[in-house]
Amino acid sequence: MKRGITPEKICIDFNNGLITKEETVNLLESIISESIDNDNRVSAIEAIGYLNLKTSKSFELLEKSLISDESPLVRVSAAQILMQKFSNLEIIPILWAIENENSVLFFKPLLDLFETDTQPSLNDLKDKTIKKLTQIYNLQYLDMKFIIDVDFLEAHKFLSELDEFRKKFDIKEDYRLELIKENTSISNKGLSRVNASSNGHITKLTLKELTHIPLSINSLPNLKSLIIDHCTLKTKLIHELNFPDLNQLTFTNNSVDILPDWVWKIANIKNTFNKFIKNGVVLSEAPILALIEIMSGMALDLIKRFEKPRLKKAYCYKIDELGHVIGLYIANELIKVGLIPHQLCDLKRLEELHLVRQNITQIPKCIINLNSLKILNLSFNQIGIIPENIEFLKNLEYFDLRGDNNNVIKRIPQSINLLRNLKVFNLSGNIIEKLPDGLKGFKPLKL
Repeated sequence: MKRGITPEKICIDFNNGLITKEETVNLLESIISESIDNDNRVSAIEAIGYLNLKTSKSFELLEKSLISDESPLVRVSAAQILMQKFSNLEIIPILWAIENENSVLFFKPLLDLFETDTQPSLNDLKDKTIKKLTQIYNLQYLDMKFIIDVDFLEAHKFLSELDEFRKKFDIKEDYRLELIKENTSISNKGLSRVNASSNGHITKLTLKELTHIPLSINSLPNLKSLIIDHCTLKTKLIHELNFPDLNQLTFTNNSVDILPDWVWKIANIKNTFNKFIKNGVVLSEAPILALIEIMSGMALDLIKRFEKPRLKKAYCYKIDELGHVIGLYIANELIKVGLIPHQLCDLKRLEELHLVRQNITQIPKCIINLNSLKILNLSFNQIGIIPENIEFLKNLEYFDLRGDNNNVIKRIPQSINLLRNLKVFNLSGNIIEKLPDGLKGFKPLKL
């Protein structure tokens, strides 16, 4: 392979008439045969399709890549170009690959191609692919496709971290290839997420440690129960999800900026909040407790009005004689709600709010709606800014923001001085960038 020759430059030279079709194929062959970079070989194969180089030599190149290349990404690229540009030629190599292939990196793009390319010539290949995969996963097509989509994301995550892993543990080439094969194969790994199924349809599902949930989850026809745990999810994408028939949800330890609407929707299902009604909670506040239960993953217990919960591990609430929630206590080192949902700010009679060690990074502005609040305990979270409108919590007596010696509070508003009933303001264990004027003389301030 000549130094400086890239698939992009070859395409430019061919389109400008600087090299012939035969020369173009020969140059692309040198990249496919000699480059050790998977992306480079994929680009060379895609160039054959882009430039429409339908020659016997390019067909042989694609066939060889499909059958013998070490990278499933290269193999599936070769399969795609063969099906799109050489569909009138022999399809035996593609059938062989489908029967013998075992990589999710191969099958995911192939399934996507079948959904967008409706050439009749592809029907047989599509049917054989779907038959193989649905038998392996013992699921109907839509359910199998979702598991493949998730496995594909996990496989790419593994590949993105592989180079660092190799350097750290000095992994040899042979073992690297074995690791790739093991961590990108269609297998029971995907099925481990399925808690229950019926007639080939997923009914209960657990998703953990994902950075993205594929939209194909919206097509699961029988999904009733879902656990989403320890996921870091982008706000835009999670709001595109929709679960019309879901009636049981656990949404814990996740990193999100805003709680998705569909989480609140599940909390408003009567079967979800009905137990709180039976405990005497007013109808308007019962779904809010159901929401906290979804986010904590634990059943909330009703405790007596004058009972003091142990805040090392607590999942409980108090109500007054009219059924309004006056106390909410969530504390656990392992299970986190992750944020304060704006719906919680509708608990107008709430006097005590304890959310301890819950991975909370922001205090919402709607906190001022809790005008009955006397105790606000947000200790051992990662809160960096106290909102300016905190002054409207006129009844606040105890404000606990203790940290773990590495949390930085960037801003404490001057308005904190206007909380005339505030008796304790605990900031110990935090790094305070700047204190407002007058606060240093406030007692009994704890720093």
